[in-house]
Amino acid sequence: NTNVLVSKDDTTQLQLLSHTELLECVKGSSKEELHSKMIFLGRLHNDINRTPIFALDAKEQDIHVKDGTFVNTRTSAPLFSTLHNELALHATAYTTWQSNNKHCA
Repeated sequence: NTNVLVSKDDTTQLQLLSHTELLECVKGSSKEELHSKMIFLGRLHNDINRTPIFALDAKEQDIHVKDGTFVNTRTSAPLFSTLHNELALHATAYTTWQSNNKHCA
């Protein structure tokens, strides 16, 4: 999957969701199944809360976000801010690696 979720209002900004928002928009998955598809990318170092950032390896048809849309990472990431570009590229790399290497955790 080489697409990332962006804001419908500004397709150069990733659509970042809280854990609660994510649970509300992923249909047909249990909390445990959802957590098994999440990939830890790191923590925001310049954030006082050091907010953890996760990527989710999911099919577009399983995610229903009213204020977001999916765009191709390869063509859209260069238009993102530096932080969003790094997050999008790392998320894409990790989800691609995991889907190609099912027996490695």
